[in-house]
Amino acid sequence: MRNLFFVGACFFLFNLIAADFPGGDFATEMEAGIADMEKKQIDEDDLKIGGDLTMEYDYRYLDSHHEEAGALSMPHELNLYMDARKKNDIRGYIKGKYLADTKKFTLDEMKMMLNLSHKVFMTLGRQKIKWGAGKFWNPTDFMNINSRDPLSSEDSRSGVDLIKVHVPIGNSNFYMLADLTDADTVKKTKAAMRLEIPFSSSEISISALYKEGEGQKLGVDASVGIGDFDVYAEYAEMDFSEVVLGFVYEIQYSDEDSLNLIGEYFFMERGETETPNYSALLFWGNYHPYHEARHYAMLGLNIPNPGKFNNLNLSIFNIMNIVDSSFITRLEAAITSYTDVVLSPFIGYHYGRNNGEFGFGEQFLDLGFSCKIAF
Repeated sequence: MRNLFFVGACFFLFNLIAADFPGGDFATEMEAGIADMEKKQIDEDDLKIGGDLTMEYDYRYLDSHHEEAGALSMPHELNLYMDARKKNDIRGYIKGKYLADTKKFTLDEMKMMLNLSHKVFMTLGRQKIKWGAGKFWNPTDFMNINSRDPLSSEDSRSGVDLIKVHVPIGNSNFYMLADLTDADTVKKTKAAMRLEIPFSSSEISISALYKEGEGQKLGVDASVGIGDFDVYAEYAEMDFSEVVLGFVYEIQYSDEDSLNLIGEYFFMERGETETPNYSALLFWGNYHPYHEARHYAMLGLNIPNPGKFNNLNLSIFNIMNIVDSSFITRLEAAITSYTDVVLSPFIGYHYGRNNGEFGFGEQFLDLGFSCKIAF
């Protein structure tokens, strides 16, 4: 525990040093934790009730000669929220999610946001949180038990039961957190700290987490703007180390249009160096997608609003398991046909070694379509 307090002292020291550097216009207000669309809807109301409904149909075609060579799923999802906004930026927010395929209701978020003279901001309760600069992999995202699905456009993970204190100092942000998830005694809680230091065209963040009996986790992530490039990196040190290196390159192809080329590499020290039996891992509940091998890579392209199609967003991603030489390429689109309706078709193609991560179980083709409406 003394190590964590030492890290906290270092955080404050870094913050004092960073105060002398010029910083960008980084927001220092209390994190709302809801989508921009939801924020706009509550501007004039003390209480807003809303949500969204997603009807999704997925089909996985298997490279098989059997008559039933595929699997159909319908992971329909309903989200409902209530947002109470009071004076002095005091807010209460509740969001629940119902999944039709599992017939389960989960409480995604239930939090209260307070402040002390707009200098210290507190968020109490279950809340969404994500740390790290990576687009696909986030080894410094210590507060979440499960990893985010990199192919999903939204983070479907439920929130974490936290007491979070946010102290803006200049352009920097310092956070102190207590994770109370499944804790019935003080010894079962987790303590965490994070310092975010912005510079003129870059930002560096230092994170730490400690739990008695499990030791500590330390992480650093940074992003730097260099011309049309945004270069980022993450490093996490636990009982093992994990590293992410990536870039986003904006290419202007007309006066009003541009596209983004994205590349990312993920190293996991404890990852497999040879091809494991993925079917056995899946059977015993030990399979963790995109987090099994020691080396992964991703190359993607995002094309927002191409040409005259201002209601269209196209993305293509190619993910590689470098260790077992298996690949998945996914093309998806987001089409805003009406004010609150988003249509999202996708297709994913698996290739490479048949016993690799993206080929085992005769994986071949993924087809899907979703329709989302907000209300």
